[in-house]
Amino acid sequence: MDISSVGFYKVRMKYNPNALKLMMKDYLSMIYENDDASLVKLSGYIVTAIDGSNFILPSTGENTEKYGVHDREGAEGPVMGQLSLVYDCINKLAIDTCIGEYKHSERAFTAQHLHELKETLRQPTITTFDRDYFSIRLVDQMMDDGKKFVMRMASRNLKRYSNQLDSAQDKTFDMIFNRIQTNPYREDRAFRTKLMSITYPLRFVKIPLIKPETGEAYDEVLLTNLWPEEFSLAELKELYRLRWEIETVYNVLKNQMKLEEFRGVREQLILQEIYCYV
Repeated sequence: MDISSVGFYKVRMKYNPNALKLMMKDYLSMIYENDDASLVKLSGYIVTAIDGSNFILPSTGENTEKYGVHDREGAEGPVMGQLSLVYDCINKLAIDTCIGEYKHSERAFTAQHLHELKETLRQPTITTFDRDYFSIRLVDQMMDDGKKFVMRMASRNLKRYSNQLDSAQDKTFDMIFNRIQTNPYREDRAFRTKLMSITYPLRFVKIPLIKPETGEAYDEVLLTNLWPEEFSLAELKELYRLRWEIETVYNVLKNQMKLEEFRGVREQLILQEIYCYV
């Protein structure tokens, strides 16, 4: 059949890219439901990671208005969007994809991902996060859903607990929040009231590491609701190492699969290509 470029373009413009996303969601749900015995797990858990990455978009007025421009000092940078994934780190499957404007909140994407993860997977799951994702609201969401997580902590987060640990130490605290500590949530009165009336039993772990370039010793702090009888300190370190697989995925998407070399400039065509990739 001889199909012209114009004809092919017109047909693609009639195709809703969300149909691709929905079909993939149904397909993945079927895999996790029917092929559970063949899935590789860690101590009975599916290990997932949530992370995002910026990507360059075709420079059009439509894309600029919808997604935004990367700010560079003294000059206007390229049009960019943000891609966020939930990734099965061991079985190497992208479970959910979110696409939004360049400055979209990673934590807002994460709340959406966690909802989809709850719907797609029935197996016990551990979700891993890099340090920029800490939010007590996300912690609360996962605790309410009965989901396990491991989150690397920035030094500024929950210092009143992490400062009580020495290097290579592992301790569980009953975390509570007073009125001052809940000030960031004063616009959300219902959540702030919940924070001040609930106790979160959470485990802090300080993992000693060495910077390979300098040989300097330093500590990484992990926050988790996995207890010592489930994962030892050494096992938590290995578990968090698996999170690196999602970084590898973005490298493959951008450098090997040439994700940013879109074959169309319209948003509908761009979304089709992204959902086909992931």
